[in-house]
Amino acid sequence: MATGEIIPAQQASIPLLDLRTKLAEKEASLRSLRPEVREFAYFVLCFANKRRGITPGIDSLCHWYAGITGKRADNVRRYVPKLEQAGILAGDNLLGKLWQRTGGKPSECMGEEAIAACRYQQIKWKLRRSSMGDGRDIDAANDPAYAVPATLH
Repeated sequence: MATGEIIPAQQASIPLLDLRTKLAEKEASLRSLRPEVREFAYFVLCFANKRRGITPGIDSLCHWYAGITGKRADNVRRYVPKLEQAGILAGDNLLGKLWQRTGGKPSECMGEEAIAACRYQQIKWKLRRSSMGDGRDIDAANDPAYAVPATLH
């Protein structure tokens, strides 16, 4: 104990992680947004990576979301400051503290761009199928990793 190699439990001061409060904080930050901004937030969160950010960058996501919803990309870009105020984004490519995920392997990080492009194509395809009235869904569309915001259906 004199050399610092062993620390008594009383002195360790390890913070407790309560996932119940984290979920409530996430829900509160999403509820603070207007409905159209909230839908964009759901879309952005679909592209969270395991390096505490989003792949691709927010500029690409604004263009992709504009293509899906029929809005102009510069109008969608106006939602970004609202996401920053709500704590969902902490920068152009960095998620807010509540939303960050870590723990990805280097091999998983290598294909993030391709995975994001595939996810976007699947969302577009699912929206196109639902607008055509085809009730069939593919298995990948039911995967939570490819969740589409409810109002985009």
